[in-house]
Amino acid sequence: MRRGPFSQEQSCHQIGFIKNQKGNLDVDGTSMRVEAGDVVFIKPDQKVKLTAEREKEIEYFLIGFSYWKEESRTGGSRHFSMGGSEFPLTRAFRVRSHSQVLHLMEELQKSFLSKDEAEQFRQRLLFERILYILVKDMASIEKREDTLGSIEETIQYVEQHYMLNLTLETVASKAGVSLSYYSRMFKILKGVSFSDYITSLRISRAKVLLLLPASRLREVAQSVGYNDEFYFSKMFKKVVGLSASSCFLSYQDCWPVAVHRLKMRHQQHLHSLLIPVAAYIGALLIVVADSIGRAILPPMEVPVGIVTAINGAPYFLYLIARERKKSFS
Repeated sequence: MRRGPFSQEQSCHQIGFIKNQKGNLDVDGTSMRVEAGDVVFIKPDQKVKLTAEREKEIEYFLIGFSYWKEESRTGGSRHFSMGGSEFPLTRAFRVRSHSQVLHLMEELQKSFLSKDEAEQFRQRLLFERILYILVKDMASIEKREDTLGSIEETIQYVEQHYMLNLTLETVASKAGVSLSYYSRMFKILKGVSFSDYITSLRISRAKVLLLLPASRLREVAQSVGYNDEFYFSKMFKKVVGLSASSCFLSYQDCWPVAVHRLKMRHQQHLHSLLIPVAAYIGALLIVVADSIGRAILPPMEVPVGIVTAINGAPYFLYLIARERKKSFS
């Protein structure tokens, strides 16, 4: 076991095990955060640097080793060669059996410091036991990662096919895991149970469909996965707080009102544009009539202008009043 920061480059494979504290491990320029229970496999000739956080002393174990791999078999003979820089375990991960690995590491250190030559056989047994545990833990982690990926794929499937008759048994089988494990992992990932999640998907879609003017309650229920209209209403009220029929009626009542308001708003906008047009036409009629009066009856140009203004002004005011009345009706 070692204490404090270290920086080195070895020609053999190494297994690093963090006993306590937290720190930063740099391997060939790639930095990672490590803490108690983390294991790192280091290849030969990799530059490694470990530093503790907050200037605390970090404790760790380093085991150097070389290995041989089988090249071929001839009859009853097996031929081996040095494994080189590659080793099946290459990643950093946190062991599940922290206390067990720590105990084996401490026993391996005691055996290494012993002067008894027979301890070398025990050292090999302890090292192989450590490797066995690490291989099992890594396989378990990789399997869990694959399992989570499968569960996430089934969640996407549910989100796209919630209207089908999906059951927990169906999706668990699709993910390739047991029913209880899928149920537990689903709640961890989504925060709710499988049944509550699929219900929320269906009701959310139903609320959208109920807004459509030509929708019917039975058709909405069937389109989101409920063959029983009454059961759909029960689940709708449980999620929304209101019955589906009351929401359906309120949506249908509000729809023509909304269309009427939109139509009235369009008419008001059109009338507001017509008022200036009517004013312009009224003023144009007054000017034309006055011009004709001046040209035909010059001696009476003042009376004609007055008569034209008297006749044109009421028509102009009538046009404005009519458009105002239409805009507020």
